[in-house]
Amino acid sequence: MNSDASLKSLGKISSLLNSGKGADAFAELRTFASFTSQTSRLPEIASLEQRYFFMLRFMAQGHADPGMDAESRDILFRGRMLADMIYRDAVADDNSGLYYSVLRFRRLRPDETLASLAVDYLTELSSLGLDSGALLDSGRREGIERLSRDIFNAVWTEFPLTEDDSEALENLISDPQIPLHDRENWISALWLGLLNFYDPARVELLAKAYMLPDKRLSIAALTGLSVACFRFRKRRLDDKSEQALATLADLPGWKSDLSAVVTELMRSLDTERITRKMKEDILPGMMRMSSQVMEKLKDVPSESPADIEALAENPEWDDIIHKDGMFDKLKEMNELQMEGADVFMSTFANMRSFRFFNDIANWFLPYTPVHSSLAALSEGEGALLCDTFAGIPFLCDSDKYAVLCAMAETPGAMRNQAMSRISSQYQAISDHIAEVSKSDNDDSRRQIANNYVKNIYRFFKLFRRKGEFFDPFAKGFSIRGIRFFDALTDDAASLEMLAEFSFKTGLYDDAAEFYSALASIGREHASVPVLQKAGFSYEKTGDMDSAERMYRHAMDLAPDNAWTLRRLASVLRHGGRQDEAAEIYTCLVEADGENLELLYAASLTLIEAGDYAMAVSFLQRMNYLEDGSRRSLRPLAWALFLDGQYDEAAAAYAKLLAGSPNSNDYLNNGHLMLALGRTRDAIMSYKTSLGESPDAEAIGKFEVAMDADSKFLHDAGVKTGDVARIIDAVAYSVRPNDFGVPFL
Repeated sequence: MNSDASLKSLGKISSLLNSGKGADAFAELRTFASFTSQTSRLPEIASLEQRYFFMLRFMAQGHADPGMDAESRDILFRGRMLADMIYRDAVADDNSGLYYSVLRFRRLRPDETLASLAVDYLTELSSLGLDSGALLDSGRREGIERLSRDIFNAVWTEFPLTEDDSEALENLISDPQIPLHDRENWISALWLGLLNFYDPARVELLAKAYMLPDKRLSIAALTGLSVACFRFRKRRLDDKSEQALATLADLPGWKSDLSAVVTELMRSLDTERITRKMKEDILPGMMRMSSQVMEKLKDVPSESPADIEALAENPEWDDIIHKDGMFDKLKEMNELQMEGADVFMSTFANMRSFRFFNDIANWFLPYTPVHSSLAALSEGEGALLCDTFAGIPFLCDSDKYAVLCAMAETPGAMRNQAMSRISSQYQAISDHIAEVSKSDNDDSRRQIANNYVKNIYRFFKLFRRKGEFFDPFAKGFSIRGIRFFDALTDDAASLEMLAEFSFKTGLYDDAAEFYSALASIGREHASVPVLQKAGFSYEKTGDMDSAERMYRHAMDLAPDNAWTLRRLASVLRHGGRQDEAAEIYTCLVEADGENLELLYAASLTLIEAGDYAMAVSFLQRMNYLEDGSRRSLRPLAWALFLDGQYDEAAAAYAKLLAGSPNSNDYLNNGHLMLALGRTRDAIMSYKTSLGESPDAEAIGKFEVAMDADSKFLHDAGVKTGDVARIIDAVAYSVRPNDFGVPFL
């Protein structure tokens, strides 16, 4: 059975188990095991089905058992794990993915377990501790780094974790004698493997890791749990995992930490927009500004520092900086950085071609200045630089490695020049780091969460084999409806934070629910902005009834708010209630008669509502204000036709057709010509609307359009029979005939 067929079988079994159809699921599970030559699994399946059979038999005999729900959940959950194990073994030999490549390599070394790797690692660590020169010897460090990566790979690909595996890993992660960067790295492997296959042992280990005293380990574990709960949001977790997660909710600082992690995960959704803005707007603008500055410097003698100083005070500099809004853009990016936004993704995104990033474990490795990949720097004049980078708070670990790997591979002279420049700024950098470090404990945990999420975001977006992994950022990280995040939806402050982030990042389903929940807490939270954003979010999701409800609630608080009225009118219009929408738009135009967008929306609604005369009035005003803009001319010409003002409509269409008309302009002009009794002109206009080389498909679309506009033609006095004959006439005008004369 190939990978696709195996995946299809797994999906079918999962669907049956999720639906509680155990009998059918076990039958499929037996077939799956047999077809994949895993008959050794059949006794496990039989044992599990036997439990299910006797449970149902007990129920069928009329017995009541309060533990039956829990027993049923456990049986079905174990069935899903069995299906995962069968699938994993079925594709392990042929799947070319990195996970399975590592798994196959590990299976070549069956004696190498997590416990044995732990022993090897601890032995090497002890040996390094006895060697005072080891920190200066990258060759010695490479040995323990390799062992650490082996542990990472074992933790990532082992499934399910045995009791021995869990004990060995728990001891490693909780051992304060082991370097912090390795322990955090293994926690990352723990939840990364969880994204491949759900394993209660991993959930329990991550829960325990969150309770460790070190805040880096705690935040890493919590982030992993958050991503995993999002990954398996549609799956009912086993009772043991539920209990482990419930225990965390009672810990002091839990809600604050969860809020920090969720905030950063949601904030990361804005990274793509910021990256695009940097690439397409900020960086090109800075390049333009740089070239303009160089132009200013052209006539300044190099030996004249006084002139350069004077230039720095020249008002023309201010003109350059503020040109095209560049100052405001830079200010915005600075503010985003201060808030924790990921403004460096675009800057360092291309610095991932170094050998260091070929190894998956290194993407999750916290920065350490003595890593062997940085030996060219750390064992020479760059040692101070490597140490300085350790304290820079606005660069995540992954970016630090990227920058320093690039510098380590730079030719000696260029590298020394760069290091010299940075060294000259060392004091300023150190002072800045010291200032940032004054933050209180809660802020430091938020900073850790910010750094960790940036690290994993880079992995899921930049790793060369990223397509093989579940990407929590692909469609937007959402906590809506996931029990793990319930602590964040039970008070106004948390709801407001969630709503604002969801709204900002375009997760309108979430934003609508959070704003609605916030408004329902109490009157003091149901403010006009909250109700407006709730309504707008519902609009974006297509729930127009809820949007209308929110807008009307906002109007109860502020009846004359123009923005609310416009959105309500838009909702009514798209809901087919043009008369009500037109009434609102008319009132709005009376209050703001020179608002072009308002005039445009009102006019289109009035046309749809059948009030052609008022639409003509608004469009003529708009056309005057826009000095004959074609945007208003097109609906004006149509409204004039519908209102029976044929001469005025003919003048408007003449202007349209003299410019850059589209096919619809020619179609509507044909309608007007029919109304005026100018049949030949009508046919010519219709013919032109079909394009240069019309085919049967074009004729078909023309017939549909004529049918859709038949009401308007009838109102203009065109008989139904005439319309049918016109359609045939247009068809004859565009295709050859056997009669020896052209049709027109």
